Amino acid sequence: LRKEHGPETLGAAEDRFKAALEFDADFARGWAGLCDTFLARFIQSGNEQAYYRKGEEACQRAIALEAGSAEVYIALGNLYRISGELDAALSEFGNALSLAPDHYEAVYGIAQTLEAQGDLDGAELQYNSLIRIEPGYWHSYNALGHFYYGNDRYAEATFNFRRVTALDPDNALAQNNLGAAQYMQGDYAGAAASWAESVRIRPSNLVLSNVGLAAYYAGNFDEAAEMQKQALIEAPEDYRMWGRLGDAERQRGALDEAYKAYGQAIRFASSAIELNPSNAEALRFLSLFYSHAGDNEAAIGTIEKVRELQPESSSTYYYASKIY
Repeated sequence: LRKEHGPETLGAAEDRFKAALEFDADFARGWAGLCDTFLARFIQSGNEQAYYRKGEEACQRAIALEAGSAEVYIALGNLYRISGELDAALSEFGNALSLAPDHYEAVYGIAQTLEAQGDLDGAELQYNSLIRIEPGYWHSYNALGHFYYGNDRYAEATFNFRRVTALDPDNALAQNNLGAAQYMQGDYAGAAASWAESVRIRPSNLVLSNVGLAAYYAGNFDEAAEMQKQALIEAPEDYRMWGRLGDAERQRGALDEAYKAYGQAIRFASSAIELNPSNAEALRFLSLFYSHAGDNEAAIGTIEKVRELQPESSSTYYYASKIY
């Protein structure tokens, strides 16, 4: 699980945990590891709900067998975090740290949870703690870079993603992230080079979708639609990619296909919100999908929910500006 998360590495992790559990079905930490693997697959696949349900089942098995280990507390904390139960998540990660101070995964879970709560100063402190705990681990810099990217600090994100590529040159995720940060700073040639390198290493759904998004903004709508279709093969429930496909089809004049794609985007974004009603990202995207599908009343109602959750978020005001 410490390698770059892709279908192959996560599939191999799942197989190994299952093999260990066949040998000893009462191995609580094996169930906790399987839980974390399923939750990672849930994220990597673009919120494919079956993975979350499997993760929840594995966590419950782990808790029933051994509620008092750091690994079990961390798995449960991740489960709570993804479902939006953020105070409960912090409690579980705190329990893990009481048993294993400076446990990397517990600190990472706290950083993600604080960020989701809007405590950006606290989150940044915890993300930097990851580098202190494991300065030679690529993920430490990737996590901090992801935090900066999500909060519109693209130069700092670029700096940290470059550190990842220096530590792990064949990391497709880092090349994809670097390309995204470069693109947001207007370095389109640099972004294209980073994404091409990511595709060379491993053509993931994320980089294919980003290449498609770049093609869309360049006015190449046929290529944009094709890239989103390829991305959806690996992540068939990713609402972002369905929305991007709808946008490309709309620009091509294929309105029937566009509305079908927006319908899928609305369906899967709604599923993500049902799992976590405080999922601001999914709510922002859903508001945009409703707007593009012509349901302005639903779009306005949805973006107002986000404004209640994150009244000071620049991203929320950006999405609201595209709807009103």
